Amino acid sequence: MKTTTLTLALFAAIASFAESAKAAVVPGAIPVVNAIAGVPGDNATGNGSISRVFDGSGLTIGNPNDDSTWLHDNNWETGWQGQLNGKTKTWVVADLGANLSTLRSLYLWNVNEGSATARGVRQMDIYYSSSPSVTPVTEQLYDFSSGGWTQLNSTFTVPEGTNLPAGNVSSSKIDLTAISSARYIGFDLLSNYANDTYRTGLAEVQFSTIPLSSVPEPSTSLGLLALSAGGLLTRRNRNRKA
Repeated sequence: MKTTTLTLALFAAIASFAESAKAAVVPGAIPVVNAIAGVPGDNATGNGSISRVFDGSGLTIGNPNDDSTWLHDNNWETGWQGQLNGKTKTWVVADLGANLSTLRSLYLWNVNEGSATARGVRQMDIYYSSSPSVTPVTEQLYDFSSGGWTQLNSTFTVPEGTNLPAGNVSSSKIDLTAISSARYIGFDLLSNYANDTYRTGLAEVQFSTIPLSSVPEPSTSLGLLALSAGGLLTRRNRNRKA
């Protein structure tokens, strides 16, 4: 009996580890306490639900200093899709749990599922609020003009997903330094790439306390490595001559 119990516990631990290994967060990540959407997704919770957009499912972080290695897979289970229905039903809100003054950047991965990348969001408005006049509720209509929301910049255009089996780089990197403080970040999804009313969605969205300018581009990182290596080689040559 003890052996059976230990075996079951071991399998449970392995399964738990395997599940956690599929998820990752960007450097300086801010956790989303609650994910709210006009349409919950393929399931209310778990695979294909709105919660998958913010929990790091399907995301891998290769080099923390190189965002071109932060890749998301092309599985539908690790993202979310909802029915595209004008500005009243296709919305998503991230509840950060408290007003934060540390929001600096946002990384977004568009839909990368198989042959369904055209379902990915094309244009969207982003809003932020400390205390909206009307609290958003999942599976309810919502209007960001109801009060308490501020729009961030103008309408954003998000590049279509690439559906690379080995992993997809983030579709958009958005500067959030203009937000002095907010608890809620809202996404009003206006259109998709399929130009129909069937579905649109997102694969992953993550918020970070690290400004975009603090994450070096791949070429910059390689350049710094080359300079460091060159300096070390020069120093060694000088030491030899001495």
